Amino acid sequence: MATSGIVYTAYNGMHSSMRNMFLVSSVAIVLVGLSITNKSPALLYLSLPVFAVAAFVGIQSMIEFERTRKAFNQPDWHVWKYVTGVYVTILVGIVAWALFR
Repeated sequence: MATSGIVYTAYNGMHSSMRNMFLVSSVAIVLVGLSITNKSPALLYLSLPVFAVAAFVGIQSMIEFERTRKAFNQPDWHVWKYVTGVYVTILVGIVAWALFR
């Protein structure tokens, strides 16, 4: 029973780190939207480090989630690695679009 609690605690922690990635990237997307609306390149350049932090948190949580999944022998957790990878790819696409538009 004690091991079960540890597994759920680890799972919850991994989801919290992914949720942080989603929240930070939302702030960056808002900054890009404001820079387009206000035609302010300063806001766009301010959003780039925020995107970088979100991508770093996403990649780090993807790596840690995989380590935790293997440590607890949970084969059904592998799908979250792909969800995070797709989201980080979308973030990189948004950054590329914002820079080269």
